[in-house]
Amino acid sequence: MLVLLMSVVCFYIGLLQSLFSPMMLALTDSKVLGISLSLAASGMLASSLFIGLKGLGNNKPKILSFSLALAGLFYALMGTFPAVVPIVVFGFLFFAALPFVNTSLEVLIRTNIDNEKQGRVWSMVSAISQVGLLLAFGSAGFLADHFFSPLLAQHGALADTVGQLIGTGAGRGIGFLFMLSGVIVFVLAIVSGRVQKIRELKLGTVEEKA
Repeated sequence: MLVLLMSVVCFYIGLLQSLFSPMMLALTDSKVLGISLSLAASGMLASSLFIGLKGLGNNKPKILSFSLALAGLFYALMGTFPAVVPIVVFGFLFFAALPFVNTSLEVLIRTNIDNEKQGRVWSMVSAISQVGLLLAFGSAGFLADHFFSPLLAQHGALADTVGQLIGTGAGRGIGFLFMLSGVIVFVLAIVSGRVQKIRELKLGTVEEKA
């Protein structure tokens, strides 16, 4: 279940990697885009340093659920506002939540695998999780150009409903896709946090030795 969750997270990260730039270029130029990408991505550096210095604590399932819920919320908010500053702010917060998600997932999986099987199992885990990225890269353009962008065009099917809230025109279809993606990630976080088998996972020898 955790490996499948990892693959789903990779899928939505792949969508963001593919479509963040087109959404931003509908609002600004390439120079501001580069600065925005750097500022947003620095969230990963900040939270990674925090984890390295302070650690995560022992309740990894709870941390996973909470951080994944925050990531979903910030993902959705990135697509909500047709303005550079809020996109960068929520992008920074989204990337800041990711190391907590990734670290919790990896610790929970690794510490529940026998040491002699770590190499074999983790190579399979990595392959399965990367399927999410491949699916995202293969579908992002189609979803944006042929489905979501037409819906939020000036006279699109959702122009008078969703468009009244998040705007219409170039980039707003991608914004709506980000909103839906964030909501799905948020729901997954809540559901995974309630799965008893995940909540009962124990930290194994790796954590004890640490």
